[in-house]
Formats: sequence, C-alpha cells, structure tokens
Amino acid sequence: MQPTELNYQLNFNDYQEANLSIFKHIPKYQEALNLNRYYVLLFYVLGIGMLAFFVAALFQFDRLSVWLIVFGLILIGIWVIYTNRDMREFTLDYFKKNYQLEKPNFESPVRLTVYPTYVQQINEFSSVEFKWLFIQAILDEAEHIILVTHNNRVVVIPKRAFKSPADQQIALQQFAQYHADAQLAE
Repeated sequence: MQPTELNYQLNFNDYQEANLSIFKHIPKYQEALNLNRYYVLLFYVLGIGMLAFFVAALFQFDRLSVWLIVFGLILIGIWVIYTNRDMREFTLDYFKKNYQLEKPNFESPVRLTVYPTYVQQINEFSSVEFKWLFIQAILDEAEHIILVTHNNRVVVIPKRAFKSPADQQIALQQFAQYHADAQLAE
C-alpha cells in the first residue's frame, strides 16, 4: 500500500486547537485542570472566610452570622468556579505565552508521511518518527486530525491538508486500521 503523504503549514489556531483537544480528551490534563479549580476555590474561600472572621471580630457579630457568611461565600465560590469549568481563558492565555517560544518550530512547513507501521513528520528543524504502537489516541476534531503519543506529544494534521472530505475519511479509516494492527501485533 502506498504511504499517505501530506504537506501543510500550521498556524496559531492549529496550535491552540491541538492543545485544547488534548485538555479535552487526555485524562491526565483533565485532572490537572480539576486540581487547579479546587485550589482556586480553596484560596477564594479561605481568603474571604478569614476576612469574614476578622470583620466579625472587629464588629462583634455572633458566631452563627459569621458561619452563615462563610457558607454563603463557599456557595458563591463553587458557583464561580463551576461556571467556568474548563478554565478556558486561563488555558488560552497559557497557550498564547507558550506559542511565542514554540512559534518558529511549529509554523515551519511540515511534510507528513504515514506508513502502515509508523508516521514520519519532517520540518526544517527536525525529523520525527512515531510507531503506530506508540500512538495513544487518534482524535477527529472539527478542523484537525490529531495523533497523540503515549508521552502526550501531538502530530497535528489540519483537515485543509486533504484534497476533499472523502480523503479525510479515508485517511481516518486508514489511521485507525494502522493503529489497531499495531495494537494487535504487540
């Protein structure tokens, strides 16, 4: 079978979408975001709770009023944290900062060749090969096909690199078959 060869260039939107899909699909990153949410909630409640106790001591409120204030602040804190559950803004800011460091490597033209046993990605800075056995997941996103390795590196394939939607589907089926064959051969 002939290898699939694609030539394309990536941009910031590709970088952002690839990273967001990792945060959406990889449990390790989901846990990290959840843990961060809990820390934010804890600091929020502790800070406001200490302020409430200080104000209560200063104005000599009774203890029940203070506990009701703290309980109300906890509920507000939970509401604030869970209305922005995926911390999208924080994540996007992080991507923008990191992209400045990775921009030259990420935006250089890419030649991707997909063989039945491995994937080869070549740009002007590097040449990397990933065996299909080393691929953890194949993500079919709206604008990209993303191959995630076991060490959470990604191969980003924009769907615009294919000639047609039919070619995209054929490539996805082919990738899934190569991945399944590698898992069986293990």
